[in-house]
Amino acid sequence: MSTARLGVFALLLAASFVGCHKAPARMTADVERLQGYWEGSGPAGECSVTISGNSLIFRQMPDFWYETIFTIPFDTDLQQLHATIIKDSTQQPRDIGRVVVAIYKFEDGTLKFGLIDDFDEPLAEPVTDDWDQASDIFEFKRAQLQEPKP
Repeated sequence: MSTARLGVFALLLAASFVGCHKAPARMTADVERLQGYWEGSGPAGECSVTISGNSLIFRQMPDFWYETIFTIPFDTDLQQLHATIIKDSTQQPRDIGRVVVAIYKFEDGTLKFGLIDDFDEPLAEPVTDDWDQASDIFEFKRAQLQEPKP
């Protein structure tokens, strides 16, 4: 069997396995709460996040953005989000395929993300509930997506 066919088979097998298991209630509720357009700030200033389904698009400026597909592990005590970069704004997309690990929480109408892994290497230690472990913290409020002006 060719490598490509083996890869497709493994992907289909994994998809059917995941489809057979019901997601825990917290994970499902969190995915629903995350949906929408969020504006806020982080270490480098203003930014936004658009979440639709399991797609997350992070924008720092019109010319700096990442498009990701995310999962929320259900076997962790801490609310984690693992985002795999599928597109970015660079001319030579060096981060495609890298996984960014973040912790998150909802607090008084705010969505807070703490970046745990900035995609240099796989996590050396398990993620704990210590927000001091986060290298960068972002805070967002739900907002209305503005149509681009012509």
